[in-house]
Amino acid sequence: KSARNREGHEWCMENWCIGHADNSLWSPESHGLYNECDNRDPDGFFDNLDDVDPAIVEACEGTDDPDGCVLDTMVAIEEGENLSTFVQTIVDEDQDSNFVDNLGEGDPTEAMDGWDGPVLSNASAIEIE
Repeated sequence: KSARNREGHEWCMENWCIGHADNSLWSPESHGLYNECDNRDPDGFFDNLDDVDPAIVEACEGTDDPDGCVLDTMVAIEEGENLSTFVQTIVDEDQDSNFVDNLGEGDPTEAMDGWDGPVLSNASAIEIE
């Protein structure tokens, strides 16, 4: 995994890094503060993936992307997040992102029961015939 993550880091640096402030949406000051395009070495984070807390691995097993969950959760734990609360947020986001795929064919009313989506239930007064 470590080699794959390093390759992914290099790909992101090569394809997404905006090295010059004139090409950035940020002010020159902000760009200068966060610009890491000249630093091609990923930090030690990628070296610690083999030492993951087994509780994190276990908590992430049921998510859509267990490896991504482990990485995100490791960072969140280091920043003071609660393990179970953070992983539950990932599970909830997985369910929301898969909502349309899980509707199936036919009448989606039953599948949408209890879903609090981005549109309010009575937001539109337009009736379509």
